Amino acid sequence: MKNFRLSAILVIVLFVFTSCGLKTIKDEDRMVKETKEEAEQLFEYLKNEDIENLSSLFCQKKRDEHDLKNECEEFFEELDDKFVSYEKLETMVTQRTCYHGEIELMVVSVKFKNITMQSGKTYEEINYYTDTRNTNRPENEGIGALALIIGENEDGWIQLTIGVEKNTSEEYEDTQLCTVAKEEADQVFEYLREKDIQKLSSLFSENQKKNYDLEKEWNNFFEQIDGRIIDYETIDVIVSQRTFSDGTLTNLLLRIEFKNVKTDTGQVYEQIRYAKTARCNSEPDNEGINWTALIIGGYEKYIMIPAEE
Repeated sequence: MKNFRLSAILVIVLFVFTSCGLKTIKDEDRMVKETKEEAEQLFEYLKNEDIENLSSLFCQKKRDEHDLKNECEEFFEELDDKFVSYEKLETMVTQRTCYHGEIELMVVSVKFKNITMQSGKTYEEINYYTDTRNTNRPENEGIGALALIIGENEDGWIQLTIGVEKNTSEEYEDTQLCTVAKEEADQVFEYLREKDIQKLSSLFSENQKKNYDLEKEWNNFFEQIDGRIIDYETIDVIVSQRTFSDGTLTNLLLRIEFKNVKTDTGQVYEQIRYAKTARCNSEPDNEGINWTALIIGGYEKYIMIPAEE
């Protein structure tokens, strides 16, 4: 049964990977480039407090359902300061869905890091998400919500927002969880470099910890690798499944992929990837990493944790 379940997982992974095909790469790259260019323009609108042009970047759904002009005015009034510059602009594809080799849905998370204000004050980041393409719901194409992180307390981030429902953060929560997963992935790779089996095992879901000897699995994993893992070329965080119920995020499955993984012997492996359940309200013990795979030669040879039996 375990063998069947893991084989089924791999078949699903193969389907998700191949369904977007190589021909979509240029399309995705183009949309990410356009998103970055739009982000640079958006920051100019923030600097100039250009409410009309800033509002125009939001999706039609938000323009219809929100008084964006009023929300922007409240945003700038509460801020009571002027934007000057940012240190770094980051973009990350957080969701991508394809059909017959064409991208139907692509959501990009955008972050401006280390914001400097006219008063000399600095803020950690401005972040927002945008549907760069949504063929099934074109009214959602554009920015969905924007937030300036101005601090943190025991309840979480303190934010000034535009386009977010008042007194709720559910709409923005999936993007935040993807960001957390990306930050965690950086730590995961450090553990892979260090062969820190205990910390790698600790990131798995409670169910996987109960059902498998993960330390034994990881020892077997590292024994089959030629050399020590030292670096990778790119990283992707992909939403495999996202479910809402009455506006609340109830389920979020992610796939994290390290591409072209290098070892100190000069060996380059195609991928190390893992699946993470970031949210599962119905079964919280499933939250965490569910499996990890090293792709060695296409999908003909691979090493799985938990291993196939």
